Amino acid sequence: MAREIYVYWKVPALHAAAAQSAAAAFVQRLKTELPGLEVRLLRRAEEGGERVTFMETYRAALPGITPALQALIEAQAAAAYAGIGQPARHVEAFIELGSAAG
Repeated sequence: MAREIYVYWKVPALHAAAAQSAAAAFVQRLKTELPGLEVRLLRRAEEGGERVTFMETYRAALPGITPALQALIEAQAAAAYAGIGQPARHVEAFIELGSAAG
């Protein structure tokens, strides 16, 4: 069963451009340093108001995102997002049902 993680976080709309830039640089750095890691960066569609929501998704070949790899990602995220006020990151782990059933 390959474990994946999904991380979402919010920033004030005034800081959305800086947050997106920091996130894009962070994702690119991870892809370069960890070539087997699949990372996607998303922004909530049609969101208005005072806050903007971002999501990062992480996948890797078996065994997937291990606790050690997750800890590495989170440590690097803390450093990458220090300049935008350390948004509270909400991390959730999932496994693909096809993998779990097989």
